[in-house]
Amino acid sequence: TQVSLRAVPPAIVVRRAEAAGRLWGKAHFFVVILPYHAPDHLEAHELVHVSQWWVSVAISAAVLAGIAHMVPMVSYYVMALSMGTFNIAYLLSSRFRYWAELRAYTVSYLTDPSQIRTFAAALAGPQYGSGKSVIECTDAIFHRAGV
Repeated sequence: TQVSLRAVPPAIVVRRAEAAGRLWGKAHFFVVILPYHAPDHLEAHELVHVSQWWVSVAISAAVLAGIAHMVPMVSYYVMALSMGTFNIAYLLSSRFRYWAELRAYTVSYLTDPSQIRTFAAALAGPQYGSGKSVIECTDAIFHRAGV
């Protein structure tokens, strides 16, 4: 197992030998778990999700702090809920999930353009529930990448 720290976005990246058979990574809050020999595009993809999580925490915490400030009965501890905002939106909304994955797969494409078909097929896959075709996902990645 190899652990490294990233400054931008703030993240802990764990490369695990036990995960070597896996072809995908996983971002949990600010922790990225990858197979030991994961390609660069996979780490870049998961770090996009970490960035998205940090932005959602900042926005949610600001909104919840504002509510706590205006409504004296609400504790500032409610800001802790902001840590789960991204994960809840990702799980409950296929539109949000597509939005998040499109950005991550665009960075994957920019890191390794030769894999565009693989990235578009993954984005169109049932695990994200977008209902989009591979062609639509390819066009969306190209558009987002400015190609």
